Amino acid sequence: MEDGGRQAILEQLESARRLLIVLQSPDWATLPQLALDSGLTVHDAAYLSLAQSLRVPLATFDRRLGDVASRA
Repeated sequence: MEDGGRQAILEQLESARRLLIVLQSPDWATLPQLALDSGLTVHDAAYLSLAQSLRVPLATFDRRLGDVASRA
């Protein structure tokens, strides 16, 4: 890899390191039922559950997930 590409990667990693990232676990007790009720995968249901618990809009390009979120 050329030095310019390596430097760009290091700069991007440093920028990412400064982001405030908060880890949030889904509600494992209700997540399987949410997936079953909505017809979503558990993965998608976890995103929906997180958006609901944070009371924020869900941003997605997934049409099915967006449809379920708009009805929730």
